[in-house]
Amino acid sequence: MRTRLRRTITACTFACLALTVASCGGNSDGMEPSPPPSTTPGKPTSSPTPSTPAWQSKFTQAQLDEYAKALDRWSTYEQRSEPIWSAGKATPGAQALFKQFFLDPETQFQTLRSYEEVEVKIEGLPKVYWSKARSIGDPSKASKQSMTAVIRQCIDYRQQTTTQYSKPTKPVATRQEPVLRDVRMIKVGNVQWLIAGVNRSPGGKDKPCQPDL
Repeated sequence: MRTRLRRTITACTFACLALTVASCGGNSDGMEPSPPPSTTPGKPTSSPTPSTPAWQSKFTQAQLDEYAKALDRWSTYEQRSEPIWSAGKATPGAQALFKQFFLDPETQFQTLRSYEEVEVKIEGLPKVYWSKARSIGDPSKASKQSMTAVIRQCIDYRQQTTTQYSKPTKPVATRQEPVLRDVRMIKVGNVQWLIAGVNRSPGGKDKPCQPDL
């Protein structure tokens, strides 16, 4: 019979295992605020013109269109999976959802099963301050080879609650402020985008980020 010590997973372990669990609490497209209109006396005030984030200039419109689809798939998964991680049960329904969204759904399901064994539950959605593309593949080659996109987000985990045996776990020290997260997506041919992996970035460590970037 395992001791309670061996059955207890530390909060740090949760942070490493549950990287793909974190959810989008607010949808932010990373748009910078428009400059204020000029107000020259005697002339009508002009309407503000929306500005374009600098990172978008690195990609073609076709790439940006694919990025938007990839981001939407990731956001949809997080919204739909939140009740699964909140319940902490490895059900057939959870397994079916993972198969719909993940390149490797079995690993995701096994993570959920390990949580169920030690009564770990993750409730709520972290806040997403902004999202932008780190890289986007060539859409013209997607039909012949896989296409990838890496989504970088600035998120705040403090709106999530992790419990074990119905008691709150110790907060992860490096996540008491907004941090970066990279989501790697993959697409082969005309199929929908799949989640290939989610990592703390860079170097596998939590790195603080500015919410107003």
